[in-house]
Amino acid sequence: MGPAKPISSKGYEMDRLGPLAGIRVLDIGHALAGPFAATLLGDFGADVIKIERPGAGDAMRQLGPENEDGGVWWKSIARNKRCIGLDWKHPDARPVLKRLVQTANVLVENFRPGVLERNNLGTDVLLDWNPDLVVLRISGYGQTGPYSDRAGFGKAAEAISGLLHLTGFPDGPPVYAGFPLGDMTTGLMGAYGVMMALYAQKTGAARGQVIDLPIYETPMRLVDYHIPIRTGSDSVPMRNGNRQPLGMALAGTFQSADGKWIIYSAATFSVAKRVLRLVGGEAFKNDPRFTTMQSTCSCDEEISLKVGEWMATRNADAILRQFSAADAVAELVYDTDAVLADPHILARGNVTTVCGERTKVVNVVPSMSRTPGAVQWLGRSKVGSDTFSVLSDIAGLSTDQIQKLVDAGAVAGSREG
Repeated sequence: MGPAKPISSKGYEMDRLGPLAGIRVLDIGHALAGPFAATLLGDFGADVIKIERPGAGDAMRQLGPENEDGGVWWKSIARNKRCIGLDWKHPDARPVLKRLVQTANVLVENFRPGVLERNNLGTDVLLDWNPDLVVLRISGYGQTGPYSDRAGFGKAAEAISGLLHLTGFPDGPPVYAGFPLGDMTTGLMGAYGVMMALYAQKTGAARGQVIDLPIYETPMRLVDYHIPIRTGSDSVPMRNGNRQPLGMALAGTFQSADGKWIIYSAATFSVAKRVLRLVGGEAFKNDPRFTTMQSTCSCDEEISLKVGEWMATRNADAILRQFSAADAVAELVYDTDAVLADPHILARGNVTTVCGERTKVVNVVPSMSRTPGAVQWLGRSKVGSDTFSVLSDIAGLSTDQIQKLVDAGAVAGSREG
């Protein structure tokens, strides 16, 4: 990827970059999974048109700290998106939405099942308008099933997936991750599904289709091991603090003598043996109990005590050097400032921004050698910043027609942007 280079904040005037140039995505969703799926597609060149209700717009605008330009998280979640204010429930807006749908390849929504249908915008209508449209529908529990009409958010999805039960210490409550894991991973899975649907079109396997993606299914799929282990053996996965729930590998987080937190991981038997020698010498490494990975992991608690005591007598730098010399894995637990200062992260350009913006964001992932994406601009500060340009260029409306829609309350925006 290389060091990040600032790009003009007038990103809408630039050529689209990346392998998805020529793909148009309508993002009519709201916080958080649906819009993140659209963001990932926009990172690689898709023309993402963010459709917000006039007024407050997407709830993401109000989540978290703000600066003079509004919500700072919004800057990342709405990057590379052209934002229009359009009330798709307004009768005057329906013909406009139809024109946009007819030009699009993908539509992303994450409303509660039934919302679009009650407004006569179900997938039957959308696919009638555009038979080649890929519709990504994200919801808490899916479009079918006994729970489909429930309201759902990421935290509930993490709970029902079985993930939450596996996170935390054995004698304490389940613990959520420090970010909206269910929503963000579902956005990633949604973008993955969209790409498969677009590929199916390219190969002639299918035209338009609907992707039904409940938020709980993504963490359930990503945990992966809990279902086969419970059904194929007598084991019951349980949360185990900073160690693997079933003791399938050695790992843990400990504090160094200078107060820094360090995590180590030994997922293979050869690495585990090197760690045992490092913290306890040859006698500990050659203990007859440690003859296989399974037998070694059965002594995980004793080994963790040994590793913890060893780290507690050494400074963090010394611990990392000794683990590296032993060809074993250990790493500092970074806070955000450490992430921003790390020379490797800086060298790979993992953090970037655009000219004229104070806010920095995580750069495009993954890094592609021949068709890279880019952060061309950050989230627009106003609802409807691109209404006039989008409706003129894509929907073919005149400035006067757009202004009449503004006056009627069907759309929001100004001629100045």
